[in-house]
Amino acid sequence: MTIKKRIIDTQVTSELFGRLDLMPYSHIVNRTGSDIIVNEDETGKILAVAFLVDAIEEKREVYEDQLCQDNYAALYKIHPQIQKEGVHIGVLESIVKGKGYGSEILNYLKNNYDSLYLMSNGGSEEYWSTHGFTTFGNGVFAWSKSK
Repeated sequence: MTIKKRIIDTQVTSELFGRLDLMPYSHIVNRTGSDIIVNEDETGKILAVAFLVDAIEEKREVYEDQLCQDNYAALYKIHPQIQKEGVHIGVLESIVKGKGYGSEILNYLKNNYDSLYLMSNGGSEEYWSTHGFTTFGNGVFAWSKSK
């Protein structure tokens, strides 16, 4: 398996069409030209994908809306570098389920970024906590090398 950055183009959008549960196809098309991280097999078939947003580009209001003031303060106290060196995982999804391909991308991200954070729906807390993420508020998770 190979983990690498790719650009969302017509080839990527056609390969992902109808294969993702967590991200609507229209959102993929709207992100044409953006970078994604993929885990591919030897033929170039995408096995898992991560859509990222640099923390510096993202508006903090997104998290302020989701967290109470105390939780938001705690997130930035524990993970202060998120604003400068972190990346927001918009979506991390395995297309081929149960093989660890998404976890391989997560390990790649942990090796290449100082901090990661994301919002996730219910039922995923155990997954993120086993990968070293801290839970903040309702469905917000953060990980940091310096933690």
